[in-house]
Formats: sequence, structure tokens, C-alpha cells
Amino acid sequence: MFKKRKDCSQVLIMWLCWAVYTFAYMGRYSYNANINLIINDYKITYAEAGLVVTFFFFAYGIGQVLNGLLVKKYNKRIIFPIALVVSSILNLLVLFDLPFGIIKYLWMFNGIIQSCFWPTLISVMSENLKGEYLNKAISLTSTSAVCGTIFVYGISALLVKLGCYRIVFLVGAIMMLSIATLWFFLYRPNEHVVEVSEEANEKKQKKSFNILEIVIIVLAIFAVVDNLAKDGLTTWLPAILKENYNIKDESAILFTLLLPCFGILGTLLSVKLYSLLKDIITLTVLLFLASAIFLGSFVFFNNHSIIVLLMIFGFILCLLHAINSVITAIAPLKLRKNAESGKIAGILNGFCYLGSTMSSYGLGYIADNGGWKMVFTVLFVAIIFVSFIGVIYIFINKLNQKSKIK
Repeated sequence: MFKKRKDCSQVLIMWLCWAVYTFAYMGRYSYNANINLIINDYKITYAEAGLVVTFFFFAYGIGQVLNGLLVKKYNKRIIFPIALVVSSILNLLVLFDLPFGIIKYLWMFNGIIQSCFWPTLISVMSENLKGEYLNKAISLTSTSAVCGTIFVYGISALLVKLGCYRIVFLVGAIMMLSIATLWFFLYRPNEHVVEVSEEANEKKQKKSFNILEIVIIVLAIFAVVDNLAKDGLTTWLPAILKENYNIKDESAILFTLLLPCFGILGTLLSVKLYSLLKDIITLTVLLFLASAIFLGSFVFFNNHSIIVLLMIFGFILCLLHAINSVITAIAPLKLRKNAESGKIAGILNGFCYLGSTMSSYGLGYIADNGGWKMVFTVLFVAIIFVSFIGVIYIFINKLNQKSKIK
């Protein structure tokens, strides 16, 4: 009976973590999903519209690192409800027809608030889940970002069709307040899950510190480029469809909604491939090279039908989501006996959002001045570059015959 209760507790924590991060996306991507409508309302450029997302990602990235360093001090029961309530209030403010210049500052503050979620969730899972439940949590929680994206883009497409797209900010606020209430009343921590003594853990950290440091640096570089491409393509696909294929706004958002389905496949693929390769860097390099093959078709062959374009985008985002899952979920949790998982997750996710920061304003600026083919060329070159860095690391690591961190 006791074991069943403990198992139920672990399953509950696993699903609560998934729900918190999934519905937090409603308050994070409510602006991104409606960027075309906002451009039309305020009569602004791609770069100006992207600047709001840049402010968010910049604040979010810095917040990720700070939260990763502080996460062990947090009261896990109250940190999420506080953050969800504040993000709800910020979304409600954007619901009203505010001057455009104010929105970027509200969204920057939203980025700071939302930055606590991922490192804290990774820390919660590391402290409360073990064995099979940890592996299940990696698969489940890695889909939360994709599911959240599907929800926000799907609801946005419906509201655009109904002619009231700003209501998405209200819907996001209601969803976040609901999960904040559930977390506060249902979350109860499990104790003594990671059965490693402090002394043994300290010795292992000293032994593997140099290797761990190098791996984190390489993964941080991967994180920047992966999210530059992933969030850039997701944010700007509606604009690409509208400009190149004369697709209506609601249809462009709906087409974009299909792509996160490939993202779910990517997160599940990452867990399966890691179980086969057991090597974080090698797996990430292989996924980057595969994505470069598909992205290269936009650079060298740019006359695609809309169906072919969406299929290629889907395959690319599947691979990029798989890479993101390896960097932000698999690596921190698999390294939890070498270092604090929340700290690693915060640092790596901080670099992820450095790439996201560059994607919104930077790719919007490139599109304004060089067109979308130039955007694809920049992303292709960046992916080839980081793949080369990964290959060098693997080669040197094998030459030195050092133990791999898995």
C-alpha cells in the first residue's frame, strides 16, 4: 500500500510539472502567435514587432541563469503560483489597447517572471523522481513546450477567425491562474530520492569537473544556434506564409499550429535515440546535421509548394525540438549526480534564450533587408558551424581517451 501511494505521488508530481510548463506557454507565446495581427494593428515593421519578443527572450535568458543559481533556495510549493499569477496580470494588461512602446517593457518583465519555471521544474523532478519515473518525466515534460505551443496557436487561430484575437491574453491568464491553484494545493515533495551521499557526490564532482565544464560549454553553444533556428522559424512562419503564399492571417496561424506536432515527435525521438547512443554530444551533432540537410533545400532550392514547405519545416522543427530536449531536459537530469540539475538546466536554458533573443529581432531585421532566403542561409551556416564544433569535440575527446559524461 505504501509503495502504491509513493508511486501515485511521483506520477502526480510528473503531471503537475507538465501542466505548469504547458500552461505557462499560454502566457508566454500569446504575443508571438498573433504577431501578424499586431503588426497590422500598430502599422509597424517586422523588426519592430520582433523587438518585443527580443525583450522577452533577453530577460528570460538572464533570468534562467539567475534562477538556476538560486533554485535550491526556493520554496517549490509557492514559487510557481506566484509566477503564474504575475504572468497572468501582465497578459491581462496587454489585452487592452496599450501604446505599442509600452508592450515591450511589459513583455520583458513577463520574461523575468517566466524564467523561473524550467530550472525549478528540473530541480523538482531531480529531487522527487527516481528510476523509471525520471525517464518517463523526461519524455512527458519535454512535450510540454510543444503542447503549450499547440494550445496557444490553436486558440489564437480560432479567435482570429472570430475577429477577437486579443482575447487570447485573457484565456492565457485564466489557464495560468487555474494551474497555479492546482499546484499550490496538490504539490507535496518526496524526500531522499537521489541516493548519493554528499561525500560521494563531492568526490565525483571533483573528478569530472573539467569534463563537465567542457560539455556544458559545448552544449551552451549548441543551445544558442538551436533556439535561433527553432524559435525563429516558429515565430516567423506566419509572416513567411502570408508574404510568399498570400495566406490569410488565421490560416497562417493554423498552418503554424501543425508544426508543433512534429515537435512532439522530436522530443520523443530524442529520448529514444539517447537510450541507443548514450552520448549527449554525438546525438546532438547527428540531429544538427540532419536538420542542415532539410534546411539546405531552402537555400539551394527555393521554389517549394506550400505543402512541401510545411513538410520540410515540420521535419526541421522535429529535429530542432529533439536537440532542445537533449540540451534542456536529458542533459541536466542525466548529469544530476555530477551537479545540481536545476543549475545546469538554468545555465543551458539561458543560452537557449540567447538564441531566441537573436531570432526575433535579428531574423526580422534580416528579412526586412535581405528577404527570407537570406534568413534560411544564415541559419544553415550557423548549424553547419556548430556541427563542426561538435565534431571537433568528439574527435579530441576520443584522442584523449577520456570518459564520456552521459
